[in-house]
Amino acid sequence: MKRTSIIFLVLGAFLLSMAFYSAADAAPKILKLSHQWAKGDIRDKWAIKWADLVKEKTNGSVQVKIYPTASLFKAKQQHDAMVKGALDACVLPHVYLTGKLPVFLITSMPCLVKTTRQGAYWGRHEIGNRLQKIAIQNGFRTLSWGCLLGSVGSKGKPIFLPKHLEGMKMRGAGKAMEEMLYAGGASIQSMPSTEVYFAMQTGALDALTTTYSSFMSFRLYEVLDHLTVSKGYSIFFAHHGILLANKTWDRLTEAEQKALSEAGKEVEPYFTDEAEKLLDQTVEVFRDNGVKIHDLTEAEFKKWEELSKKSAYVMYADKVEGGKELLDIALEAK
Repeated sequence: MKRTSIIFLVLGAFLLSMAFYSAADAAPKILKLSHQWAKGDIRDKWAIKWADLVKEKTNGSVQVKIYPTASLFKAKQQHDAMVKGALDACVLPHVYLTGKLPVFLITSMPCLVKTTRQGAYWGRHEIGNRLQKIAIQNGFRTLSWGCLLGSVGSKGKPIFLPKHLEGMKMRGAGKAMEEMLYAGGASIQSMPSTEVYFAMQTGALDALTTTYSSFMSFRLYEVLDHLTVSKGYSIFFAHHGILLANKTWDRLTEAEQKALSEAGKEVEPYFTDEAEKLLDQTVEVFRDNGVKIHDLTEAEFKKWEELSKKSAYVMYADKVEGGKELLDIALEAK
């Protein structure tokens, strides 16, 4: 073979290999994001908007594939999956982390956050900074903060004062809420929100607390007789986050990390605006389905607040390391 032919063959092979590596380098990083809610739920829409922004801001170098309805991991498996590297991201109520990280109980402390916007402020306040440091030390970080309000739904009789808790079988949505309900005389059944419909249907539960979004998403108007609601005096709230695994963060470029963080901040106002509409939407749908609505008064709320301070607040301050200091910081976030 002539020397020039050999040179062209070698050069051709080299260019082909370079084209292959360039194509490989250009392949997008696909992130798997899991959550437990149905398509169309506010948290699903939040994830979609974040994913769209991530793709836009990274020019497609990072793309997010969303797995709704617990189709990839069950709700409370997601944190472990992220830490182990089996999952890149999830949308999660922070209170679901408390089995291993009790400090996150504060993200669903009854009567602590009274409005959606007060809750949204946590991501920009010192309480959010403190929780972020703890999260990063434990394998993940919160890229976007959101707060959903909720309340109490029941069968048989309404629950709008602590004295109505006596003898009721209840789901409390986190240890702090459970502590308050137990102090009021309820017996507690712990379960994720994905299981409450069946529990109410079969009589395993008489009542529950959850977010207005979950009341709607899980069609709980089909199994409830009463719903207590309130504007400005929320008994129950749940901070949510778009969480990203540290292992995933570490394999992103600096520019990609910045893009994901910016996308997280930019979708927060959308979440807050949509969350504020949920109460009116829930009331309309539940009334249309025959559920009786009780609008909590400020005086009634004060009864719940007193019970919470005597029970959940004391438990958190006494049993969680640094709990008293974090409570004081959270109370400043208004």
